[in-house]
Amino acid sequence: MGKSCISSIDFQMLKLDAELAARAMVSKVPTIADNKKLLVKRDTWNGQINQRVYDPLALSNNLRLTGDDGNRILDIARVKKTDWLSIGAISTHGANIPTEQDLGIGKVWRFADAPINYQCCTTRMQVPKDIDFSVQPVLKIGWSTSDINGLQCRWQVEYLWRTENESMSAAAEGTVVGNYIDSAVVNGLTMISVQLDNINTDDVCITFRICRRSDQAGDTLNGINVDLHGICLYYVSNKLGEDI
Repeated sequence: MGKSCISSIDFQMLKLDAELAARAMVSKVPTIADNKKLLVKRDTWNGQINQRVYDPLALSNNLRLTGDDGNRILDIARVKKTDWLSIGAISTHGANIPTEQDLGIGKVWRFADAPINYQCCTTRMQVPKDIDFSVQPVLKIGWSTSDINGLQCRWQVEYLWRTENESMSAAAEGTVVGNYIDSAVVNGLTMISVQLDNINTDDVCITFRICRRSDQAGDTLNGINVDLHGICLYYVSNKLGEDI
């Protein structure tokens, strides 16, 4: 056997030794304390070159790959998230508007029973950068009333998704109207959910108009005020953020 052949075998053995040593280092994970995680970065195997995966190891024994193998995202790390807007970020809208009132240690928008001229408010939100566009988000509305008799408030939500260079003066592209029963507790907070549709991957903001439709039969809180505390955009997020 020639010298060059022996050198080649020695070189291959050195590569094998190095790979086995690297594998051994990855496998020697120290004990993980409660509620802690260890992030291990290593080369991928099976002959792949210049590629990384990240292994978050936890006491739950769950292993989740996050990173990029050069061709596809291994894990988009989806979670549920919320963005809350209190009444300080919500404005009155139109000729017939709710009034700002004190309630407890906070403020509310108070909607009167106005069967002739129902009252509205409006707000605008940025579309979260980490939103998963494949899942339509939900708007949650926080409201209360002094009634405890299981009466209904009829809420109407109009919304408009916009991309850059789209007209902000356009009419709503979605309208949802529903009757919602009040709390059995005086001024008890009630959270209702309104499904939002029509979101596109290039949308950057959404405008809402929220009205108490006390002019319609579904609102049975006759002569009773309704207080709006805030709204919340409830969505599925990709924790890894926006792709770059």
